[in-house]
Amino acid sequence: MEINYDIFEQRIKLNENNRQVLKPQITKETEKEHRKLTKIIHNYELERRVAQYERKSIRKKIKKETNVELESELSKLDNEIEEIDNTINIFEKKREEVHGILLKRVLIDIKCQSSEDWINFKPSNEVDKYSNSIIEYTLKELLKKIQECDCCERHMKNRPTLEDFENGNDGEYPKCITTGQIKITCDCSCRHSSRFICRRLCELKQQNIVFNI
Repeated sequence: MEINYDIFEQRIKLNENNRQVLKPQITKETEKEHRKLTKIIHNYELERRVAQYERKSIRKKIKKETNVELESELSKLDNEIEEIDNTINIFEKKREEVHGILLKRVLIDIKCQSSEDWINFKPSNEVDKYSNSIIEYTLKELLKKIQECDCCERHMKNRPTLEDFENGNDGEYPKCITTGQIKITCDCSCRHSSRFICRRLCELKQQNIVFNI
């Protein structure tokens, strides 16, 4: 029997009018560091252009006449340009690392947003084994991806994994009362999404048991 994917058109229409545009929760400090590194690289590139222009000018003079001082100055410029190139390479590697952090942050936020849609998606036929299996598979894959988030120590604690769910974790944890002494600076929803994924997976599991799917 072929799987009927038509029911999943409902997911596209889910909260269509109320859907919020994805706004990745990128760490401000990391974003600021990326801009800073870009500015530093730009400044070094300007220095390199000036040095290259001076070197070109000296080479023209050397063609006309041999001059020991010009040869020495040319050698210094060659060394200076080489040092600038090496410095730019160092900062470009650092910027690539920071860019990777930003990209990872964006992807995690997208996975969290996507998990909300799948958690709230309720097929017209709640006991359809095909729709349930696809929802279950998708949520498990999202849960695995969200576990890659390392936003902060607080959100990595009591954040259920797929292995936790398979070992009986239902996504329920004791309520944590935050005192005014603790300043919460991370607004990542990785832990929140992981817990609700577990709860939805438990619902699907219970439906499969009740209706012998």
